Amino acid sequence: MRLLLLCCMLTLAACGFRLRGDYQFAFSKIAVEAPAGVPYLLELNRQLAGIQQLQLSQIGDSHYKEALRLRLLENSSEKKILALSAGGRVREFQLERRLRFDLVDAQGREWIASETIVLTRDFTFNDSQALAKEGEERMLIADMHNDLINQLLRRLQSAKGALPPPTKKP
Repeated sequence: MRLLLLCCMLTLAACGFRLRGDYQFAFSKIAVEAPAGVPYLLELNRQLAGIQQLQLSQIGDSHYKEALRLRLLENSSEKKILALSAGGRVREFQLERRLRFDLVDAQGREWIASETIVLTRDFTFNDSQALAKEGEERMLIADMHNDLINQLLRRLQSAKGALPPPTKKP
């Protein structure tokens, strides 16, 4: 049994697998600028505040002028009909969440140029299970919000410094 466990561990180590670990950022202060109505803004702020090496600043704080600005430029959601039954009733939906953001410093230099994260989830619908399907939809939306936050944090982690200015073409 121990030999089998040892073989599994060696196989995982040999393929390069490792746990993600803690987030490591090239900056120490960040402020989030977002339009009103971003449903996962509170959770994003909570996650950022929980990262030990990172100080979350708010507008008016003494550190705000030094902080990088994570600007949530566009946040949208859409629910599309994917399939109809023979009787014309909806059988399948697609949920879409879209977030466009950038990361700039106090001088306006881009650390991350405008990027868009798009998430989609499909789910079936049945009128006879309407309450259960509404609950499933709420759970999918909450899962998508968590996924958006995780993807956003991974992209912030990849920012290593201000991007060079775009070159002018002759």
